[in-house]
Amino acid sequence: MKRWIVLMAGLVLAFSAAAADSVRFGSSLVVLGDTEAHVLKVAGKPAIQSDVQNRFGAVVAHRLDYDEGNKTISIYVGQDGRVAKITETYN
Repeated sequence: MKRWIVLMAGLVLAFSAAAADSVRFGSSLVVLGDTEAHVLKVAGKPAIQSDVQNRFGAVVAHRLDYDEGNKTISIYVGQDGRVAKITETYN
């Protein structure tokens, strides 16, 4: 029984941030490859918008963070203006 509890606790901690191919905002979806304009139309203004830099300091993407109750949804938009990555981090 003790092993089962330890295993479950480890799994919960390991999956506190999960990558996704899509995320739902109300009745609409944002999927990989969507344009930034579509994201803003569906999800609205982000709580935080920040640049993502490579190790040389060049901006390679920007991140849109949305607070959704018990989780933060981060949408990464590449230089081509399309969604490259979606992550959900549970608070």
